[in-house]
Amino acid sequence: HTVEEQATQLVKSLKGEKIVDTTITTKLFKYYREQDLEGLEKLAKQSEEEMDMNSLVDQRNSKWVDIFTKQCNQYTMYIAVGALHLPGDTGLLNLLKQKGYTVTPVFLN
Repeated sequence: HTVEEQATQLVKSLKGEKIVDTTITTKLFKYYREQDLEGLEKLAKQSEEEMDMNSLVDQRNSKWVDIFTKQCNQYTMYIAVGALHLPGDTGLLNLLKQKGYTVTPVFLN
């Protein structure tokens, strides 16, 4: 998506307009809580039909991993991102592991 299209989707979201099927959101939370990366990846592919989010997610992941790795060399970090940024070959978990980092999930009770 272009920056303009992304901005339009953001404005729709802020206005409360439906841009993603709520069943997708429900599944997203379920897979995230269960740490089901395969489920998240399948869901991301499903939602791609509704919105071209995968290219946006991949672009952000690529940029973020560079930022995170530079910051990790200077600071101990806790990084929180949206669940769809985690799974897959281009997901943050894999990209960070490829750079030699150990990624540890945090469990909240």
